Amino acid sequence: MKPKLSLRWRLTIWYSTIVLISLIAFAFFAYYWVFYELYSNLDESLKKISYTLGNIIEEEEENTDSGAEKNNLSFVFSGGTDKFTIFKKEVQSRFIGPVRPSNKEIVNQKSDVVWSAIFTHLLLNPDNYYIQIADTNQQIVWKSRNLEAYEMPVDMTYQSAKKTKIYTKYSFYDNVMIGQEQLRLFVNRNDYSIITIAYTVRDVQDTLRDLFSAILLAVPVILFVSITGGVALAKMSLKPVDKMTKTANDITARNLSLRIEEPDTDDEIARLARTLNDMILRLQQSFIRIQQFTSDASHELRTPLTILRGEIEIALSKERSEDDYIEVLGSALDEVLRLSNVVESLLQLSRADSGHSKLSFARGNLSVLIESITEDITIIAETKNIEISSDIQKGVIAQFDDGKIHQAVLNILDNAVKYTPEKGGVRISLKDREHYVEIKVSDNGLGMTQEELGHIFDRFYRVDKARSSENIKGSGLGLSIVKWIVESHNGKIFVESQPKKGTNFIMMLPKNQNI
Repeated sequence: MKPKLSLRWRLTIWYSTIVLISLIAFAFFAYYWVFYELYSNLDESLKKISYTLGNIIEEEEENTDSGAEKNNLSFVFSGGTDKFTIFKKEVQSRFIGPVRPSNKEIVNQKSDVVWSAIFTHLLLNPDNYYIQIADTNQQIVWKSRNLEAYEMPVDMTYQSAKKTKIYTKYSFYDNVMIGQEQLRLFVNRNDYSIITIAYTVRDVQDTLRDLFSAILLAVPVILFVSITGGVALAKMSLKPVDKMTKTANDITARNLSLRIEEPDTDDEIARLARTLNDMILRLQQSFIRIQQFTSDASHELRTPLTILRGEIEIALSKERSEDDYIEVLGSALDEVLRLSNVVESLLQLSRADSGHSKLSFARGNLSVLIESITEDITIIAETKNIEISSDIQKGVIAQFDDGKIHQAVLNILDNAVKYTPEKGGVRISLKDREHYVEIKVSDNGLGMTQEELGHIFDRFYRVDKARSSENIKGSGLGLSIVKWIVESHNGKIFVESQPKKGTNFIMMLPKNQNI
């Protein structure tokens, strides 16, 4: 079933479909790339802060072991040196985390080391961090204020229902719910502490939600723009085609001189226009040839038919003697033979034009064939006292159609005898060249002008028609057949002539046919 949509709409649909698929693919890629980057950055931030806090605790332990100066805050909770002293304040008795300090306090107060660690690796909003520090006995010694009464996991054997991904035997990531908040959790255990740090995924989800909303808004808008632009581009691109269609519809057999306007470009449309114009030109030439052929054929057939009709009417007009009837019948037979030759030639050319006339190539001795033709034409030339001479090279072997070459050479020799006056001369030669053979027929007859040379292979054309119509019989199809035979052998034929000095016909035939 043929598509009902025009090419313009089909191009637009295909273009828009490709754009839509590309947009969806890009949207999926952009969304999941941002998703991955946000969670990767979040995990990296949690990891860096956790490791920084672990390093601070480790330094504190080393200072304690080396007899460093005791911090007075350690006695508030433990009555002695404590590696967690740096995370404690005198006013804190229920493990409440520090209030977020100002930037100046962060720089100047070592006791706010938790927030200093956060700001050192700041990737996200510090207000949304949840921090919990426990000793190696899993006793919580510090947690941030936003945890309130909640506790985060410290047991390293803790497994989430969401398939916890364990990186090492000392740390893991997980997603947990603390109150109404969903948190991204990182637990890190070292030789001195268990540090649990989390960040709300609300910011990440908000960012992803905004991105998704932007994609939902952008895709239809871009698709609408692409469809609108596709329709405009298709219309603009196919406008020359519409114009070509209109012009082509106006071209008929009566105005084949009309041509399609060619764009001033070298694209597909311009090449199409040139191709169509070349096709129209060939059609025009074919119509002209057909019209000329029809006119000439009608003229050639009408003349002998008129003569034949007149002679028969005269013979029937009254009773005549036997000799008169024999004379009329002889004249009628000549005209019938002439008609038969014309019809046979027309049939041969018609088959050649349609490609139905096939040649039978065979390797043979061309010298023998030319010698045989020369003997035949000698008999005809004797009636006009014309001398036939030859220069035929012996043993010339080539691949050719015996019957067609015989017809072509005989036609040229017959023309030479016809247009050569009495006591004139005709010469035929055959030469073996490197890749081809050369057949040359020369005479010292009437000759031809340059204008006549341009038409001698046209059908029904005869040189000096005023004289030849009375004295020289012929249909004007012989040389057209010769040219077709030579070209069917992939050869070439040339003519050299001067008025009253004679004519040379040169046929060049390849030795081997690519068949």
